[in-house]
Amino acid sequence: MMALQGATGPNDARQGQEPAGGFVSRAARLLDNRPLRWAALAVVVALQGVLFLSGYRLTPDQLALHRVSMLGFDAILTESVAAAVVSGRFCFFFSPLSYYAELLSDYFVVRALFIGVYFGFLWAFAAYWARLVRAEAALLLLLLLVSLQILDFNNLPPNSFTIAFTLPALLLVCSRRVLLSWDGALSQASTAKRLALFAVVLAAYLASDYVFIFGVSLLLLEYALAWWRGRGGLIAKAKGLLRRKKTWFDAAPVALAALAYGGWRLLHPPAYAGTTLAAAFDPILILATAATHAVGGFTLARPELYAVLAANASPPPGGWLPLVGVFVGSAFLGAATLQELRGLALGKRLAVVCLGLAFFVVLPLALSPKYQQLQLEHLPAYVDSRFAFLWATAALACLVCLLGRHLGHGARRLFLSMLFGLILGAASAYTYYHNADMSQAMLEYTAAWDRAGRLAAEARAVTGAGGSESGRNGGLAARVDPLGLVAGHPEFDLEAYWRQYVTWREARRGDAWLGESLGRFAARPVTLTPGRLYAAAELPRRFYGRAGWYWPAAWGVYSRGERACLPFEGVALGKDGVLAFTAGGVLAPGRVSQALEVWVNGQPLATLDLTATPAVQQIAVPGELLSGGQATFEFRLDRAFSPASLGGEDHRRLGFALLNVLFVQP
Repeated sequence: MMALQGATGPNDARQGQEPAGGFVSRAARLLDNRPLRWAALAVVVALQGVLFLSGYRLTPDQLALHRVSMLGFDAILTESVAAAVVSGRFCFFFSPLSYYAELLSDYFVVRALFIGVYFGFLWAFAAYWARLVRAEAALLLLLLLVSLQILDFNNLPPNSFTIAFTLPALLLVCSRRVLLSWDGALSQASTAKRLALFAVVLAAYLASDYVFIFGVSLLLLEYALAWWRGRGGLIAKAKGLLRRKKTWFDAAPVALAALAYGGWRLLHPPAYAGTTLAAAFDPILILATAATHAVGGFTLARPELYAVLAANASPPPGGWLPLVGVFVGSAFLGAATLQELRGLALGKRLAVVCLGLAFFVVLPLALSPKYQQLQLEHLPAYVDSRFAFLWATAALACLVCLLGRHLGHGARRLFLSMLFGLILGAASAYTYYHNADMSQAMLEYTAAWDRAGRLAAEARAVTGAGGSESGRNGGLAARVDPLGLVAGHPEFDLEAYWRQYVTWREARRGDAWLGESLGRFAARPVTLTPGRLYAAAELPRRFYGRAGWYWPAAWGVYSRGERACLPFEGVALGKDGVLAFTAGGVLAPGRVSQALEVWVNGQPLATLDLTATPAVQQIAVPGELLSGGQATFEFRLDRAFSPASLGGEDHRRLGFALLNVLFVQP
């Protein structure tokens, strides 16, 4: 009996007395209402999940994949083999999945399927983890995953690399869940079932090296728990694990996948900096890179976003009602789950191991020179951050389960559970606010494909690739992407890409599903208010892309290309004003100043000479130029500067630097 109690732990126990009488009793019954819990979960998942539908083709890598995918299977196969050879990565033989995913991303229903696979993966992992640790905490972990995950441009599935990682990961976790249910009965399963399960696990390992590393992390936790729960001493536990058929069943696909990856790497040593080891071993940089990637999937781990929320009082893009729904639903679920938790067997160990696994899955990238350099350039997250996020959130769920043991009973327990719910609701609402903002920025980015689709539908494509309209000035690229938001690799020909895409769309004019969005996902404008001093980092992210600015840093923001604007709303008609801003020039070598033209509502105001040292500029704005209650200030340059022209990796086209701005009408 004692051994059984130690194996199962107190997780499913309902210790203590139920609260009785009055408010406490009614509140406890409300929190225990199962249909209400599922309804709240559906609301939170739907509201958080719908934001992910906006983004696709967000990275230069995906543009390259899409360009090849439009050429057909032969081109896809050739590029897949070439990439496998250059990178030394066997998993690239599975990359046709990524090519076709990019090709199909123009279909809204397919994008919705990608998002469904991703959220299904979250649910599968939560159910798997709860079964593994023997706790009724699947709902808690799923709630934490949905409430804390970030939506971002930085190569994070499912918006970047839409299904190449999420589908193999989903299949792997489901397979591990089946193996957990079989456990000691593996030998009793039919040969066909065992072979099918083995094939699925091996295919998941081979389809993605990220998933392979994640799969190894799953096994590490499984066998750590099997060791802790085993009987006897060191030798007895080791013999017990080695005698299990499941141990060898688990080891075989790992060994085969490792042989495939290692053998291919020996045959084709990688020439890609992201798959090699850094020449110098810098433990501080490695730890910093790993830590940044490990927490990069959390919205709360982005401190630069707090200033945006604190300074920007505007409602989220969808209004306040969805935000309130997310807060209330998450707060209710947080309180309800904690109210019934009574601890977790081996909880402290599990929390430490899960946190360690979060670092384990990001360590390979942290050792590479490419990602160490990106760490120095403050890249906050990458593909591996999605897997680290799962483990870091699981560690947090362990702590919450442990907290449930110390809440006491009755009114005290109810109060502390509700307090936890309010904290989680606030965190979930913050995540929604940030992700809604990012979703809007993605809508502005992907609008280029919508414009290209309309050109194809109207048969207004311009001259062929060899025609006179090449380049961005007056070419097709400038028409479909006037702000230059879509960026490829340095050697990528955007003009040729857009011509290819328009031709591809022209050939599919009769496809009713192509380009149709089954819902209203409109980008909403962001305007400034007269009389308020804005620091560059205070505005929502969705403001910058469409207004011609790069995303800001703590010091300020760079304008993008030759033009940028600052729109003000609520301007008094016919009343004189003053535009004041702090700005500095972005100067190419040999230049001492930069000419900046300032316009308002399409009329010229002044021409300034900016130097490399930021200075305050003041411009009088005649009232006769202000009409319609708006003032759109436009900043024009002759030529933007790219740091890459000096041999660096920064290919941005920088206009000028803006630190703050103020428009007043005294």
